[in-house]
Amino acid sequence: MLMQTIKAPHHPHDAAFIDSVINHFPTDLLKPITKQYASLYGGSDQYDSTARREANLYLLGLDEVRKAGQSRVLLPERDAIRLKAERLALESAKRIQFGGYQAALPLLVHHDLNEPTAKDNLEAGKVARITCEDWWRRQLTKRAERDTEHFAIKSGLVRRGVSAYISTALLTHIEAKQKASLDALANMEAVNTDTGETMDLLTILKGSMANPEIRRIELMVRCRGFEEYAEAQGHSAAFYTLTAPSKYHATTWNTAAKKAHNNRKYSGVTPKDTQAYLVAVWARIRSKLKRDGMNVYGFRVCEPHHDGTPHWHLLLFMQPAHQSAVSDIMRNYALAEDGEEHGAAKHRFTVELIDSSKGSATGYIAKYISKNINGVGMSEDHESGMDASLGAERVRAWASLWGIRQFQQIGG
Repeated sequence: MLMQTIKAPHHPHDAAFIDSVINHFPTDLLKPITKQYASLYGGSDQYDSTARREANLYLLGLDEVRKAGQSRVLLPERDAIRLKAERLALESAKRIQFGGYQAALPLLVHHDLNEPTAKDNLEAGKVARITCEDWWRRQLTKRAERDTEHFAIKSGLVRRGVSAYISTALLTHIEAKQKASLDALANMEAVNTDTGETMDLLTILKGSMANPEIRRIELMVRCRGFEEYAEAQGHSAAFYTLTAPSKYHATTWNTAAKKAHNNRKYSGVTPKDTQAYLVAVWARIRSKLKRDGMNVYGFRVCEPHHDGTPHWHLLLFMQPAHQSAVSDIMRNYALAEDGEEHGAAKHRFTVELIDSSKGSATGYIAKYISKNINGVGMSEDHESGMDASLGAERVRAWASLWGIRQFQQIGG
């Protein structure tokens, strides 16, 4: 029970109601739910009717979100997912045997999963996947993780002051999976068949781009290469930020009060949906630039706001004569959707022209690369208010969970 498992102030008459709501949630979610309830209630045993009402409405809202998502908002145990994957793989094979590949597709629809991809879109490859227990297990795990995290976002459990970028429950879950993978790699070896030399796979992994520090250095080298080429060509640089409309954000941040609030405009989308919106905006920008004969190249970083909503930073190089037109085109497309809403002109799109006499172009994006990999060279992550290295761990887990590509070369 909320009052016994984690102490929190409440009105005595509300105990039964509180229990009826929180008994549906796993232990990992109790602490942030309790913290938010206590914050709304007032943080003491002295209550007023308005605070009591707000706190109980918060719990009621959680219950409504849970019911809307049915059981999928709660992360199943690994064994339960494995057994379900076995059953679905066998059922798929049975349906395909008697009705062909199309007969198995309703199973995907029922579980809100996409049709499998295969080389050259061959049906044989798709059949191999949909009848594979491991394929189902991966898809079901991913679906369950994202549904659970989406619930946490909609419930106000992913935000600065509670759990920035990703819920603590999912962060713990992802870290456990990663540790299991690393332990497995440490017990496996690669053998050079020519020399007989052996090396454990964990050592190989640490020397690859999977190592955050090596990845950071590699990305910085690429950025510097773009900059040196631009200097040789006499090109100019600009630093852009693209942010999604208000309806894509679960919370708003009050700078004066230093507190996050639920966003009344939030439409309930996921970070994956927001990333798709930004990709579509950039595709329209690129098409327009190509039609107008203006070439840009550089680097893009995708990072989350404190509530997990992605936004983009772009370091772009171009001919100096094109700089004004490129900025105008990007601004027009960035504000094409809900561009008249309050704060859009100031926050949805920003541009900063880079003066090489005041600093390198690579320097503008270096902190964003570090912040989203391992926090090297930074003491604090200002977006989350936590230590930069801890913030970077959460950002990496966020990107892994939602399948978001953090870094991308443009042109070149």
